[in-house]
Amino acid sequence: MTIAAILITGNKTLLEQKKAHDNLPEIFKIIKKNYEILQSYDLEKTPMGRIVLMDKNELIEEGFNFRFCTSVHYKQGNIPWKFCFELGWQEYGNGVELVLWQDQAEIEAPLLPSRRDF
Repeated sequence: MTIAAILITGNKTLLEQKKAHDNLPEIFKIIKKNYEILQSYDLEKTPMGRIVLMDKNELIEEGFNFRFCTSVHYKQGNIPWKFCFELGWQEYGNGVELVLWQDQAEIEAPLLPSRRDF
């Protein structure tokens, strides 16, 4: 490989990395909006681990973007619980389960309750 080929390959990688970083402010904005929408449901007033059921379309109408979260935990059967910090959700069909989990970074996902538990 020539020096020119190495430089071109290296520059392309740097440009791709810069482009990826250029999207970070937009991603942070989406995550912040998701968090604010989840906060509006006053999950802090429900007992920790208690699930709130709602229509998925209601969140979408408010501008919620289901593709962006801060972490994902898998429950039995590989059912993902997605979180924006301590506020989490699980999608099923046209419904969504919302949950507040203060120590979600420290939990094992199978400890999360299921809608079948209530």
